[in-house]
Amino acid sequence: MINNVNRIIPYISLGLVSFIVLGVAHFVSDEEIKNVLLNVFSSSVFFFLAYLFYDLIRQVVINKEKKYLIDYIKNKISNDVFVALYFLKKIIHGYNLDTNTLENIFSIVNYSKIEVYNSIKNQIYLGFQIFKNTDEVRTLFSDALNDNFILKYSSHIDSISILRIANNLARIEFTLKNEGNFNNCAESGIEFKVVNGKDINPENDEKYLLLKKTTRPDRFVVYDSGFFEKDKIEKLLKRYVLQEGPAKEVSDALFETFTLMRHWIPDVVRLARNETRFRIIKDFFSPGTNTKTKKAKIYVADIVDIK
Repeated sequence: MINNVNRIIPYISLGLVSFIVLGVAHFVSDEEIKNVLLNVFSSSVFFFLAYLFYDLIRQVVINKEKKYLIDYIKNKISNDVFVALYFLKKIIHGYNLDTNTLENIFSIVNYSKIEVYNSIKNQIYLGFQIFKNTDEVRTLFSDALNDNFILKYSSHIDSISILRIANNLARIEFTLKNEGNFNNCAESGIEFKVVNGKDINPENDEKYLLLKKTTRPDRFVVYDSGFFEKDKIEKLLKRYVLQEGPAKEVSDALFETFTLMRHWIPDVVRLARNETRFRIIKDFFSPGTNTKTKKAKIYVADIVDIK
């Protein structure tokens, strides 16, 4: 809106000056002065047409460049949406590696409100998922919201949508981090094992791996990783069910978030072939071998031998 007003001002100014000069020339009797005024009027019309030509060419160039800017912005936001969707998929489906396909990750945005609610209400969560530090997810859209370049060239609706998605992610995290919103289950995750990254390699941070047991006692499948508060470590393999009220609150926030994310899904599908963040566990973990694997990364569903 402001840009449109700024574009109109030169035309209004030149137009007013031209008509004022023409009007004055009409009432002036001195032929010499009249000729000067008519020359000024002619020059004004010339500048008006010259500026119009310049402005039209400039606008064509800006529109062409803006298309690339919009594509860049949408691709950048789409990457964040993709990572967020993988995180949200685990809230709905839990630790189910069978749902770790692109089709399943993208399909959750099309769930109905009742489907989202029933999935949340019937889901049994491990403490590992509930108590995990989710700073990475919470700050996904912070770069976009603090980037003047993105805010300048994004539409007002897109900017508000990004802000609402970020706020919804914070709401979901706040609800899930409150242990009082869950009921304890009698059983625990006996099929899993939690390992401190430092036990695998002393160079690692205090980051924990969630490993699922296999038929071999020294071989595990990686399901997740994360940082935790010290007082939560003992609760990571306990199971919890979200209470009805909080389940409704989380499902409402999820449904609204999915609705807002649909705008970016086509771009995500195109980028997803090269997007690996949803699989990579950040920071390196080195199995207990003699090989130098300082820069190697362990992925979800990787097989890890613990010696």
